[in-house]
Amino acid sequence: MKHLKSIVAIAILSVFILFNESCTKKTDLSTVIPAVTFDYTANAVTFTVPPVHTKGTASIAAVGFKPQLDSIKKANNITALDVKTLYIKQAQLTIISPSGMNFDAFDSMSLYISASGIAEQKFASIGPIPKGGANITIPINSKINLANYFKQNQVNIRADASTNDTIPNSTTFTLTSKYTVSAN
Repeated sequence: MKHLKSIVAIAILSVFILFNESCTKKTDLSTVIPAVTFDYTANAVTFTVPPVHTKGTASIAAVGFKPQLDSIKKANNITALDVKTLYIKQAQLTIISPSGMNFDAFDSMSLYISASGIAEQKFASIGPIPKGGANITIPINSKINLANYFKQNQVNIRADASTNDTIPNSTTFTLTSKYTVSAN
């Protein structure tokens, strides 16, 4: 009889342990919630560069902006925390003023991204810059995951350029970027 009580006690304890394990086991939601991948074209970021009085390499602009991800989050039923990857696909830079200005005074240009608490990284670079145009598509580093930058309240973009001439007037540019976003 004692032996039977011991076996019953062990059986009850085993059931309790198994039940407890199954209740505390965490489920990996990435296997339950399917990933969503979509393309996103950012609103153009506009910035003005003051006159450049010397030839050579210089940091010509820095601009901060608030990522406008609300519409894509709503359209794709995701939150900022759901965004896992955000890779840049294209960066296009356009001179919008002064009228008639082109990229002839520029030899090369690099674009950098930073945000509070996240290191600055170069995400696009071009050189030599084709002459005669007011619009260039800058080759990008498509391997940098920018998701953590775009989860911040403000993202900073900085441009470095090498010039072959002085630029007597302030120049206004727009940067339009396209991204691929993955979330789950």
